[in-house]
Amino acid sequence: MVTNYLDDLIVFVRVVELKTFAAVAENLGLPPSVISKQITRLEKNVGARLLNRTTHGVSPTEIGRAIYEHAYNIFLESKAIDGLVSDFQSEPLGLLRVTSPVAFGNAHIVPLIAEFQKRNPKVLLSLELNNQYIDVAEDGVDLVLRITNDLKQNLMARPLAKIRYVLCASPNYLNAHRALDTPEDLRKHKCLIYGRCRAHDMWHFIDEAGTKISVKVMGGIVANSTEALRTLALQDQGIALLPLFSVGEDIKKGNLRVILPTVIPQGQFGNMLYAAYLPNPFLPPKVRVFIDFLVERFGDEPYWDSVLK
Repeated sequence: MVTNYLDDLIVFVRVVELKTFAAVAENLGLPPSVISKQITRLEKNVGARLLNRTTHGVSPTEIGRAIYEHAYNIFLESKAIDGLVSDFQSEPLGLLRVTSPVAFGNAHIVPLIAEFQKRNPKVLLSLELNNQYIDVAEDGVDLVLRITNDLKQNLMARPLAKIRYVLCASPNYLNAHRALDTPEDLRKHKCLIYGRCRAHDMWHFIDEAGTKISVKVMGGIVANSTEALRTLALQDQGIALLPLFSVGEDIKKGNLRVILPTVIPQGQFGNMLYAAYLPNPFLPPKVRVFIDFLVERFGDEPYWDSVLK
């Protein structure tokens, strides 16, 4: 009823301005009978005759003129809303809320913000770095960057980059301790463990033959931050199992060395970085251009993986 009422008011405005049902019908691409039906329904809803009908056309009654003044403002507002929606759907603008894991966001999203905003000056970017699970719908987030192997079924997602992991340690640590030839040798080393309040962890690998290997490692330091583990590894505190995006530059500079490069470590978080968002047949341009921008910058093989070539 409310929708019909508003539609009828807008049609009424056009009738007053164009003075005939036929002219309005032609303007809207509708049969004149439909326009007549809408005006009759509006008059019934307001309980008064709004138009004087003659063979030459129509003109507003006294109450019709009073209603026209208000309806005309509604008509202008509806046009403004149409224009606003059109703007938001035709070009990137407005507030874009993005969340990202802390370590990845600091290393690979924050450095890109200036360039993204230079390209899209009408987009206000709000970046939240958070390792906690974010409910996209509940928290009002436009886009969540998530490293995982298991996305929620209610989200649409675009793969952005493969996530690879490496075993690494500082040259000083490796020079001071016995060499590693197989994953089992990790049992004899200090390992930096990701998590909370535990003295051991199971690290998993796939060898050259495709065989899965699991090793129980021990360590004197536990931290729930990849950046903390990276810093500890740089301080000669042990061997770390970390995503390459976190330690790629350290390996490139020689501050960390890759251990057991012939086996493939299985990371704790997931093997793919996704850009995830709620299903939307009209994906806002601000979201689309940000995703496209990240795809462009990361490429088929992300730049942080180049250190292993």
